[in-house]
Amino acid sequence: MKVTFVSVKPVRSTRFTRLRGYASVELMGEFKIIKLRIIEKSDGRLYVVYPSIPESVYCDICGGKRFPKDRYCPSCGVECTIDMPKTQYREIAFPISGELNRKINVAVVREYNKIVAQERKNGTTHQNKG
Repeated sequence: MKVTFVSVKPVRSTRFTRLRGYASVELMGEFKIIKLRIIEKSDGRLYVVYPSIPESVYCDICGGKRFPKDRYCPSCGVECTIDMPKTQYREIAFPISGELNRKINVAVVREYNKIVAQERKNGTTHQNKG
């Protein structure tokens, strides 16, 4: 499978976050993945993290499905247990083959570096628009 289009939006980095930007990719013009995150490792290398959602947990009283950060159960309305484990996330779209993962990482990081270099050349900086 071939990466045919990459869109990158750098974000202003701070010393408190490793997030460097967001990206979307198209595969062979037929499949699009959005909300990829570009993360900087402790050694300075960039890599791509795929879209994810928080895992659900269940109410102790009624067994209804809820998210870990819910203060009240959406099914029965009872206040949720305060001592919840740290939220776990599950990727919802990701390449199965290592080769496709490598292609996506290379394409996204290349586009990110190109945009950041162009901004430096023009004397502009990327802004967080949130």
